Amino acid sequence: MYSGETVLKLLDAVYAEADAAIQEAWQDGYKQGVKEYAPQTAALEEVNRQLLEQVRKERSGVWVWAPAAGAAGALLGFGAAMIFNVVR
Repeated sequence: MYSGETVLKLLDAVYAEADAAIQEAWQDGYKQGVKEYAPQTAALEEVNRQLLEQVRKERSGVWVWAPAAGAAGALLGFGAAMIFNVVR
C-alpha cells in the first residue's frame, strides 16, 4: 500500500506530464494549422489589400464630384432665377 503523500506525489507527476503533453499537442496542432492555411491567408490578404485600394479610390472620387455638383446646382438655380425675373 502507498501512503497518502506518495499517492499525491504520483498524481501531481501524472498531472504535470498530462499538462505538458496537452500543451505540446496543442502547439503541434497550431503549427500544422498555420502551415495548412498559410497559402489561403496570403491569398485573402492580397484580396483584402486590393479591395481596400478600390474603396479608397471610390471614396476619393465622391468628394471630388460633391463640390462640383453643388456649384453646378447653385449656378443652375441662380440662372433659372435670373431667367424667371427677366421673363416676368
